[in-house]
Amino acid sequence: MTAFAFLAVLVILILLGMPIGFAMALLPTVYIAVTDVVPLTAVPYQMYTALDKFPLVAVPLFLLAGELMNLGAVTDRLLELSRELVGRVRGGLSHITVMMSMLFASLNGSAVASTATIGGIMIPAMKKSGYSPTFAASVTAVASTIGGIIPPSIPIVLFASVTNKSVGKLFSAGILPGILVGFMFMAVCYVISERHHRTAVEHPWRGAKFLAHLEFGDNAVGRRLDDLQSQQVRERVAPQIARFEIIVRHD
Repeated sequence: MTAFAFLAVLVILILLGMPIGFAMALLPTVYIAVTDVVPLTAVPYQMYTALDKFPLVAVPLFLLAGELMNLGAVTDRLLELSRELVGRVRGGLSHITVMMSMLFASLNGSAVASTATIGGIMIPAMKKSGYSPTFAASVTAVASTIGGIIPPSIPIVLFASVTNKSVGKLFSAGILPGILVGFMFMAVCYVISERHHRTAVEHPWRGAKFLAHLEFGDNAVGRRLDDLQSQQVRERVAPQIARFEIIVRHD
């Protein structure tokens, strides 16, 4: 009976707008304080030990990588690379969305970040090209789930830290399934595009342009940032790096 009561209170708190994490932490704390089942000091101790695992350091680093990509030109380059790869297939914009999610997942590892970044670019473009808003949002949301499969993946890191499994082996196990899931998504997009007579992105394939998007070194992303953009990157990223250094030094 107590479990159902706590579950009902949890649902009510979430519906009232309280963040899920705070609601899940508040209820056990209140229960321990009222019933005195265990000492109240056990709550912060358990919270600390749950986070005191070295693999979890990868999570803020993944978020930092996503912030760098959003502020720089990496996202634009991924978009152009995806357009060169699959843009000429029928329903090209939906295929570009899936391919961009696969490429973004291999750099960021967060499905939420993929949805926010790719959705802000591709959903308006798909709507402008005649795709229905529901289809555009559905393709973006479903394709972003690849971020939890293709390594590096934040859910895989969390799963490995909880179950004491090898992060490297789990990453290796997610490569092929993630690619296959992406291809299956594109196959479904192709079938739907055939039914609705969607067109492809109309431009010829150019090998030189394709290779340009794979270029590294002096002509890569770094040179596409002007002085103002570089200053913005430093201002946005420096506090996160400073907080990360404080945590590492404290440990």
